[in-house]
Amino acid sequence: ALLQGAEAQPQQQQQHDEGYFRAYGALDVHRLMLQDAPRMDAYRRGMEAVAARHIAGKVVMDVGSGTGVLALLAAKLGARTVYAVEASGLAELLPQAARDNGVADVVRVLHGKVEEVEVPEPVDTIVSEWMGFHLLHEAMLESVLAARDKFLRKPAGARGGGDGSSNNNDNGNDGDGDDGDEGCGVVLPRFASVMAAPVEMAQFCEEQFAFWQDVQGLDLSCFVPLAAQQALEKPQIVTLRPEQYLAEPQEVRRLDLHTTTARGARRVEAAAGGLRFPCTRRGVCHGYALWFEARFWPSDVALSTAPSAPPTHWQQSVVLLPEMLAAAPGHHLDCKLALTMDPANRRHCVVSLAVGDAELEET
Repeated sequence: ALLQGAEAQPQQQQQHDEGYFRAYGALDVHRLMLQDAPRMDAYRRGMEAVAARHIAGKVVMDVGSGTGVLALLAAKLGARTVYAVEASGLAELLPQAARDNGVADVVRVLHGKVEEVEVPEPVDTIVSEWMGFHLLHEAMLESVLAARDKFLRKPAGARGGGDGSSNNNDNGNDGDGDDGDEGCGVVLPRFASVMAAPVEMAQFCEEQFAFWQDVQGLDLSCFVPLAAQQALEKPQIVTLRPEQYLAEPQEVRRLDLHTTTARGARRVEAAAGGLRFPCTRRGVCHGYALWFEARFWPSDVALSTAPSAPPTHWQQSVVLLPEMLAAAPGHHLDCKLALTMDPANRRHCVVSLAVGDAELEET
């Protein structure tokens, strides 16, 4: 298990943030995301589904615009003004992208962190692709919530909550939403859920650990304990199949981006009783898989990164167990699970897992 580091000092966190934005100035990262067909299709369909009510003729903000795809799409869908907010150096190319796509008169590029920029009018719709591995890695959700509290149109007479303090829902599971006051702005996607399931990873273990027993006829099995130790230090990003489930997936927590607070974004955990996983088959539990689903309310369009959905660049995250557990119908693989912002680097997410008497923390 990893121990969480001391809280980062402002200068250290600034360095972490600068490294984060430099990384997103690399086009290889964006090409990977742009070639992710399920991701791109979900955002396109989700925005098209709500365009008549929430984009056409509206003021839209794209938080973390990157190569500007969502901003350009919003403009093509009839937005009156689109503010494309991007902190990396890619912001310098976004005006040209807007000109090349015939929407230069609609898209306004803001080069900077969304927490630091200003716009001259309320925003009707915020769109952002902020999700990281197991939803919260990279901590971009806080920036989306900051934009919501600072810029999103509020009902007449409502008071803004610049730090999210006006909202009373930290991270509780929320309903399906309602249309509410016509004067309210919306966030796309609105709902995001962390999902989990115990899984069997026999092939992964064979490839990662048994491999060392025979390398060109050489016995390197002395490295197996170190390989296992290193695999336990962080979630493994892999592509799973539904057949690897040992129990039906459960929702850890659903976030409503209209009400979730910044504090709620820093720690997401299952209800006090934990997650109940009655086994559906015999097998060996090697760990617990995490993924997310996002919904573009008020439409039914959703982006799923589940093993049962078309594969995405997020894949799934697996927290491996130090000791395997037997699974069989009638048995349970219940656990307690939490995802918490790492105080040593808020861009990292600490996954805490407790199964029986064993407790793990992985970053």
